[in-house]
Amino acid sequence: MEQEGTPTAGVARGQNTVFVLPPDWAHAASFLAPAIERLDPAGAAPQMLVVAPDPDVATILAAAALALARPAGLSATAATSARRAARALRERASAIVVGDAPTIVALLRASALKLDGVRQLVLAWLDDQLAAHEGALEVVLAEVPKDAARTIVARELSPAVEALIERYARRPRRVLPPAPAGEAHAAPPVQFVTAHGALRSAALRRLLDELDPATAFVFARERAARDEVSALLDVLGYPEAGPVRVGTAIETDADTLVLYDLPATRADLQAIIGERRPSRIVALVQPRQLAALREVAGGPVSPFLLPEPVQRARAAEDRLRDELRATLLAGGHAREVLALEPLLGEFDGVEIAAAALSLLEGERHRPAAVAGASAAPAGATARMTRLFMNVGEMDGVRPADLVGAITAHGGLTGAEVGRVEIRERHALVEVPEAAASSVAERLTGRTIRGRQIHARLESDRPARPPRSTRPMGPRRSGDSRR
Repeated sequence: MEQEGTPTAGVARGQNTVFVLPPDWAHAASFLAPAIERLDPAGAAPQMLVVAPDPDVATILAAAALALARPAGLSATAATSARRAARALRERASAIVVGDAPTIVALLRASALKLDGVRQLVLAWLDDQLAAHEGALEVVLAEVPKDAARTIVARELSPAVEALIERYARRPRRVLPPAPAGEAHAAPPVQFVTAHGALRSAALRRLLDELDPATAFVFARERAARDEVSALLDVLGYPEAGPVRVGTAIETDADTLVLYDLPATRADLQAIIGERRPSRIVALVQPRQLAALREVAGGPVSPFLLPEPVQRARAAEDRLRDELRATLLAGGHAREVLALEPLLGEFDGVEIAAAALSLLEGERHRPAAVAGASAAPAGATARMTRLFMNVGEMDGVRPADLVGAITAHGGLTGAEVGRVEIRERHALVEVPEAAASSVAERLTGRTIRGRQIHARLESDRPARPPRSTRPMGPRRSGDSRR
């Protein structure tokens, strides 16, 4: 198994390739560029298919592919919704199509996408795809021509990833991150703030407000990110060569290092720091990047709690802690300790407690539905009602997304969820009437495919005004005046 210090080093044309990279979209060019170089500007479309974990990542990868392909006269399209993408592909032939597996499958079934001419297949962060929609991915792989070169990107080479490589990308070239070299200094502790990629600037502002560092350095790899940070620092009143700077390596002493972008490897982090050892390192990461951050940090990693969201949730958290404290002081948990002890070899105790709290929160919102079911005669069916939710086909939402959200956050099981109707701009889901209000309350504020949910009983939707009360337009010349 070969290792390369540079991700694109020595990649042979037409050869299957496996990259091991953290889920940091700034590295997209390292695996997209070699594949795009092999495309024919005069060839039929599409020639390259990129399968992403979800529509958000598909959009980012499509933008990166377009930037690389445009100089050669090639185009790229992000397939983030089957209906919209089908129209876009009819209007413009695209050499590169980027989408998540379920959307690609929907396009194939609608005959809106043909893969006969695909010469390059890229599976971006296969680990996440196998966890989310393995079945759809298998359908896509079966449709891609067998002679198409495969490029696979994964966070780690797990048994599931290795099994898929063995089936669909035999004898690939492996491009791995360099093994960590002996370090002169112990790995420094790193804190993190979770923030969606589009909200990093706001998270950085809150972080600077909270820390008010005397000196700080913000690491931003891409020029666009550095410009974004520079604009924020200017607005906050920091001079260009002042105590808070942005760049790719610390050049002056800094009390605080903020990782606006995540370094690719532990060696990259050490290169950013150099000989200057900041007293605090804080990374702005998306939740899916936490595993990569722990690998890059090589030392203790802990959350940095910004005050604004903490204050909003403090009252509820205080009540929860008081309840837990009272339960702990009461004692008598020998059976529970024995049941949980084997998990301590796999997970941190705090993670186990968080999972237990999640189960508890779900069960606490189930009594109404359970009571209604127990009161019903044997064999009777619970009365159902419909929830209105503000997500639909335009958001790329599928029935499985809605059922998954309800079972994860609404306190119901999949068997308790009834018929799901997805329309263009909204969805209607049948749930037990006794639990409907609780489910709507728990779902509101959650996110499905990047869209925040607002759920309510369908009966609570505002009624359309009667025709007689609607404002009348200007009278036409042929209208009767009587």
